[in-house]
Amino acid sequence: MVKCDPTFDYRIGRSADGTVTGFVWQTGVMRRDFELYGDVLFVDCMGKSINTKGWPINTIAMLDGEKKVCLPCEALIINETIDGYVWVINCILSMAPERKCRDIKFLVGDGIFAAETILTKLGIEGTCRVLLDHHHLLSLEIGSWPKAFGLNLFSLLKEDLTLMVKSPSATAYEQALEGVRSKLHNHPDQKHAQYLETHIHSKRHLFANHIVQSLPGHLNIQGNAPAEANHASIVARVGSLVMEPVLLLESLMERHLSICSERNHCISLRHVQCQALAVQSTDRSTIEALKGLSSWGFKLYEKAIRHSQKLHHRKNIDGSHQFYYIDGSSTLTIEASTDVCSCPVWVATGGTTQCSHLLLLQGGFCKEKWAVRWRTALGKSPSISEPSAEEPLGPDHPPEEDNGMSPEEDDDASTNMSLRQQLLSKDQNHPANGGRRYRSRNERTMDQMKESSKRAALCSICLQPGHRIVQCSKISEARATLIGHNHVAEFAAGLGIPCYAWWRNHLVL
Repeated sequence: MVKCDPTFDYRIGRSADGTVTGFVWQTGVMRRDFELYGDVLFVDCMGKSINTKGWPINTIAMLDGEKKVCLPCEALIINETIDGYVWVINCILSMAPERKCRDIKFLVGDGIFAAETILTKLGIEGTCRVLLDHHHLLSLEIGSWPKAFGLNLFSLLKEDLTLMVKSPSATAYEQALEGVRSKLHNHPDQKHAQYLETHIHSKRHLFANHIVQSLPGHLNIQGNAPAEANHASIVARVGSLVMEPVLLLESLMERHLSICSERNHCISLRHVQCQALAVQSTDRSTIEALKGLSSWGFKLYEKAIRHSQKLHHRKNIDGSHQFYYIDGSSTLTIEASTDVCSCPVWVATGGTTQCSHLLLLQGGFCKEKWAVRWRTALGKSPSISEPSAEEPLGPDHPPEEDNGMSPEEDDDASTNMSLRQQLLSKDQNHPANGGRRYRSRNERTMDQMKESSKRAALCSICLQPGHRIVQCSKISEARATLIGHNHVAEFAAGLGIPCYAWWRNHLVL
């Protein structure tokens, strides 16, 4: 792999006696994804029960700009331990120097991270937070709380414990906590009350929703679903995984190529749809957002725009900016000369987007205010060819007239008009092209999807379109080569054909 792909990198872990304890590998796509989206990591291991004996697959998953699962690496380790997780994370950091360890904001995992020792071993206890997966806490099959309380007692506490996890506020959390305490007060076994105080209430910062929502950059995390989705992908694509590590590595790499192909298809389709929407839109801010943001980022922009339409902006005497609803109720105040907001949306993205208040304050969409995570993976939109200055203007290009717009607005309008003309020139159903009617946006999008999903008929021998197998030049070359061998003549004689020339003339592959 290293010889055929210069971007491929790997690490092999060994114990003190030289025994191999793990493999970690990273492709160029994984490295770039880690550099872009590696601030929130979803970490988990696929256990031995459904995996190769002795080689659990270590999964570190992320969410890209399209809200799709992507990976910074894949690894096989000897068992699931904190030291194994630390080794894998240090390996991917060494293979991707553009992403620093201090840039990691959240590690989301199951109960093995409850002690938070992984932060100390990585040296990021002051810059990173551990969050526990809700499913691994409350599930009757794999949850740690049902195992600690027992199924009978947990059935009585489940409603209050679930509210403690998904609490919208500190008040709701305290009410649920008091409900659990009252139910455990008269229980004969006081170890459950001690477990509540020691392992649940004292570690509420690891799972309580009202605390997590106050942390900058939490991305509205609800659990370790991306890592579990990657596990499901491994089982669906690779199978039962009862194989040697080398064969497992090969299968996982083939799966990675398939996932990359699917992501590229989604990104390209998203880009085509955005270009069509940008042509139809009349709002300059929305056009720039369509061309510059990924699907996840554009959803955040749309929500912010809808909320900003309900707000009014007023500048106070001291220079601060006050935002209030149309009915007059005050909502938020931003200090003068600052781009920092305290609203939940801005906190959720870690200050890497524009919330509704900043959109009003800054006069619309500003690409520089959005982090690379939220931008489109294709970068700039396709360039539009323009006639040269020396080329004379024909009847289709009348002399320019003064329309009262600024040069920047005029350029934007001409660019949008040129792009619109290009799209319409490809539309066979448009009246200007002899068609009956102009197709709707949905029809054009469906056509784009059909075109992207078409596969040209290829010759299975040379993998080139335009001819059948019997017409392939490689078949003719193979026929000429085989005829020259003696074993062909011997084979013909064995069939009872007396004339070799007849066999040569009638040989058909």
